Amino acid sequence: MTDDPLATFLHDHLAGCAHAVDLLKAIRDQQTSKPLGHFADYFLREIEADGDALRKLADSAGVGSSNLKEMGLG
Repeated sequence: MTDDPLATFLHDHLAGCAHAVDLLKAIRDQQTSKPLGHFADYFLREIEADGDALRKLADSAGVGSSNLKEMGLG
């Protein structure tokens, strides 16, 4: 882990994004032809785009991503 507050912020948000993606994929797949499934699919694409932006920010800041946190172990 790191004492860098920016790294902590970005890693925590990337971890949350990874968990949201997993949850939204499950909802989308379970509710395929229902309104909730369509909403989950739309929201999933938005969250994935946010995750891409967060990863670019982390790379630009030189802190990379935290695979440990993104796997839910951190």
